[in-house]
Amino acid sequence: MKLTILALALLFFVSDPCAQDYKGIVANSLDISLSAPSDQTTSNSTALIEMSDQNEALADAQYWAGNGAVRWNEFARQLIIKNKPVSGPVSRAFALLSVAQFDAANIVAQLQKKFARKGPKGALTYPSVNAAIAQASADILSYVYPRDKEMLARSAKESANSAVVLGTEYSSDALAGLVVGAKVAELVIARAKLDRSDDSEWKGKPKQEGVWFPVGKPGYGNWGKVKPWLTDDITQFRAPAPPAWGSEEFNKALAEVKMYSDQQNARRLTIAQYWDQPRGSLSVPGMWNDFACEYALEDKLSALDTARVLAYLNMAMMDAGISSWDTKFHYLVVRPSQAMKGIDLPLGLPNHPSYTSGHASFSGAGDGVLSGFFPKRAEKLHAMADEASLSRVYGGVHYLFDGIEGLNAGRKIAAVALKQAGVNG
Repeated sequence: MKLTILALALLFFVSDPCAQDYKGIVANSLDISLSAPSDQTTSNSTALIEMSDQNEALADAQYWAGNGAVRWNEFARQLIIKNKPVSGPVSRAFALLSVAQFDAANIVAQLQKKFARKGPKGALTYPSVNAAIAQASADILSYVYPRDKEMLARSAKESANSAVVLGTEYSSDALAGLVVGAKVAELVIARAKLDRSDDSEWKGKPKQEGVWFPVGKPGYGNWGKVKPWLTDDITQFRAPAPPAWGSEEFNKALAEVKMYSDQQNARRLTIAQYWDQPRGSLSVPGMWNDFACEYALEDKLSALDTARVLAYLNMAMMDAGISSWDTKFHYLVVRPSQAMKGIDLPLGLPNHPSYTSGHASFSGAGDGVLSGFFPKRAEKLHAMADEASLSRVYGGVHYLFDGIEGLNAGRKIAAVALKQAGVNG
């Protein structure tokens, strides 16, 4: 059993000496004040958490052994299901998390080369990338979901402790990693506090024919004014004007939604249900994070490179959501079922304007970024994004043009993300 755990540790905890230094997003190594390790700490292998039950300690270590960026992203998805936020705040949570993970891992890679202190297995381990990702992740998720703060703090210590228990890092490596992670999270949270995401009140217009109207309080009406990551002006991605109310093009699109409603079948309903992802579920941004983590593990990406993929994926998806909400509340396009009676809504009616589709916008961004990082999977990713878009027409909540323009905007934003990441998409 111990040999199996040690094999896992060597596979995932040993640093890559050829790891590339990337440009940080919010933080860089100059933001971190870290002392060089002393000779006394080199032989220090005391665990950060003392446990009387060694089998329990090994079980915890085995759980955390692996790609820290993937494990904490998985943890975040569980918290999202538990806390039931809507899609905009979900995309923000993922963006904050993955940016903090990437900056922490990137800084660690630079500091490991600077200090060049070898760990028990001969790899550069000061500071620990696993501990840095753990602390950054726990602090970000505690900021977003404060009710889970105690559990997250305990999990960060367990995660940082795992490599010490497995004998691949010294406790001084882990402690230094925790310092890096905490500082990076502090800087990312400082940005988050100024992103205008708490201004959700929207003052609507009087109800009139052809104009969307809310049923009760609209969902995050000012989300289109949240500070984006990849641009200073999100309106540059605003979709073009939709077909005018009552025009031939509009009536044709409306009739198409009605046709799908009248001729609903098991295949289309299954697609609509798969991509629906309402509150209390994984969410559409969560689905694309799941895909990204799956590909990262299949391709055996390092924690640093995984965090890089997730950071640019989630910045793009958050910006795509902001762009969609900017477009929604600029044009106020009425939902199909509000424009025509008799359209079935098997999955309910979202309480915000129709144009553009948030599902399509998130998916266009997710497809675009992941296709750039994983080009061999591009054809499959394009098909998934197109299906996500069409699923909303099958569900009776969007016109076809909502999805087309949502995908277009999301993919344009993804192109900006890839350019900033230095990836040829």
